Amino acid sequence: MADNDVQTELVTLKKQLSILSQRLQKNTEDIGLIKAKLEQEQTKATRLASQLEKWRSLEAQHKKESDPLKKALIKADQSSLGSEKSLKQDLEECYGLLGKLKNYLEQLEREIQNDTREHTRLSQRAKLLEKMLETSGNLKKTIYFGNLNTGESDDFVCELRGTVTYRILVDADEPGVDFDLFIYDEKGKLVNKDSGPATDAECVVTPEYTQYFRFVIKSDHGVSNYSISIFE
Repeated sequence: MADNDVQTELVTLKKQLSILSQRLQKNTEDIGLIKAKLEQEQTKATRLASQLEKWRSLEAQHKKESDPLKKALIKADQSSLGSEKSLKQDLEECYGLLGKLKNYLEQLEREIQNDTREHTRLSQRAKLLEKMLETSGNLKKTIYFGNLNTGESDDFVCELRGTVTYRILVDADEPGVDFDLFIYDEKGKLVNKDSGPATDAECVVTPEYTQYFRFVIKSDHGVSNYSISIFE
């Protein structure tokens, strides 16, 4: 596989991994919310079932009781619980919601298992491709900086050898953002930049002599994780 093809596949894999990571995080958070809701609805169902059982017990007592005063007191207790019809309806609705929540929980757990397996597979493939590039000598270094928001910037200093041509690539994970790259030599002079509207940024530098260069990565628009890679 040619180095350009390896680099293209590696960029694609990183974007897929970012999407999977975000989905895994969201599904994990949703599972926590669903479990809390399940516990809440289960408590409610237990309470309703107990109230319905008590209502029916009072109804049986009412039928057996002959004393008008006691019958009136029993009816008062029943009224405080509501009607049998409303209790049954509330309990059925509660059980229905519990069933839906359990089904959704099982679905999310399956999705997490599948996404976790896919994330592992893609991560292993990405590591293999990075090793291939490192072995070929074309990939010098890949650094991950985390997340940039609109107007924020990161700095990275790296030594580049003289007379060697380097390609510096800033790869943003999220589509629709606008990340820019500015490269300064050891004297603080701007030697190249990519401040176009594209999501990613790329510059080529051929130092006259070995020196340290400062790479400034800016988010002109949008929030995203990104990586900066140096190819020679």
